[in-house]
Amino acid sequence: MEKATQDYIADGLMGYKKLAKIRLRKRWKILSLEEKVKAARSLVFMETVAKNPEKYFSVEQTQADWIGRAEEYAITKKIDEIWQAFYFVEDPKEVVFKRGNYAMTYPLDLEYYRFLKNIQDYEYSKNWAKAWPAIKISKDSKRVCCIISKEESKLTTKKRLIDKWNLFKRDFGLAR
Repeated sequence: MEKATQDYIADGLMGYKKLAKIRLRKRWKILSLEEKVKAARSLVFMETVAKNPEKYFSVEQTQADWIGRAEEYAITKKIDEIWQAFYFVEDPKEVVFKRGNYAMTYPLDLEYYRFLKNIQDYEYSKNWAKAWPAIKISKDSKRVCCIISKEESKLTTKKRLIDKWNLFKRDFGLAR
């Protein structure tokens, strides 16, 4: 189950990256230069996370950073109890989401956040007897793959129509 879940996590993260790239292509012309740079960096970061999700979500890798951010926040805001600072500092999923959401639009970014939440729940509850996050991860991963295939078929259909139109214009002398 462990290896299969890790594969679902990697496939799902790469799927969200591909889907963001497809949808980003549609609105690329209307973005400013700054937004294009942020979106490109976001895509590169999403691919990095997809190749090595353990670095960003495993308890061993992220817990010390999360505790450090909470302690720093508690000191700067003069909070007596450190555990109260955990409500305000970013957890690992929010760190990944913040750097990866520039390439996304409204409905996709909510789905991506939910997927990241499921990954974090899975990683932080591995030692418990819960298997529900693994099931959610596999369902989300399969669903995003279906969405990608639909989006790609729309793009290829549109491209075929444009190609047919260009051939028609060429054959009848309508091309410039």
